[in-house]
Amino acid sequence: MEKQENIIATYQQIIQETEQQLQKARKRIRYISLLRLILFVEAVASAIIFWSDGWLKLIVFTVIPIIAFIWLVQSHNRWFYWKDYLKKKIEINEQELRAMQYDFSDFDDGKEFVNPSHLYTLDLDVFGEHSLFQYINRTATPIGKQHLASWFNAHLENKEAIEEHARANKLWHAHIGDPVFIDTFHGKYKVSDWVIHFQRLAPNHIKLLELGYHDPMQLPQNFE
Repeated sequence: MEKQENIIATYQQIIQETEQQLQKARKRIRYISLLRLILFVEAVASAIIFWSDGWLKLIVFTVIPIIAFIWLVQSHNRWFYWKDYLKKKIEINEQELRAMQYDFSDFDDGKEFVNPSHLYTLDLDVFGEHSLFQYINRTATPIGKQHLASWFNAHLENKEAIEEHARANKLWHAHIGDPVFIDTFHGKYKVSDWVIHFQRLAPNHIKLLELGYHDPMQLPQNFE
């Protein structure tokens, strides 16, 4: 729980600091916009007033302000890009804060990848609303989303690879004895058809993933 609170505090701090940066950026944009307007009006007025007074005054009072105006336009654009970046940064961290409260509605659920004929994705709610895909998905492009979906659809078949994947993602399961406990062939422990799958996030913190059925002699499909 303490680790979760630290994560939430970090997101909140990032949002607060970024909002301060965003306020400064907006002030700078308003300042540049006003200065651009002043230079533009000054350049036009100077061109009218000093048109017949020779090139020197035109260069000083018209050309130089126009050059400064162009530079401010470029600076204005850079600050706009920076403002958009800060707004997106705030949005991302707010989404992660909601995700910490198990609200994943901000993320694509991959419902277009639901396939009733697939070996396991439909039974395990891999795609669709409140799915594993929506829980993990942070992709920003169609190619990235397609690649992530392909990874979920292409299950592992090698036992060593499955176990390595389970260890890397801290995936565990526990047999609950429903309908009955069954002895394994080597007699070291008992198994059952129904198991609870969970993720061990910390020594005193687990996340329940699902309650499901599988062959007691096979690794649960969460490991795939």
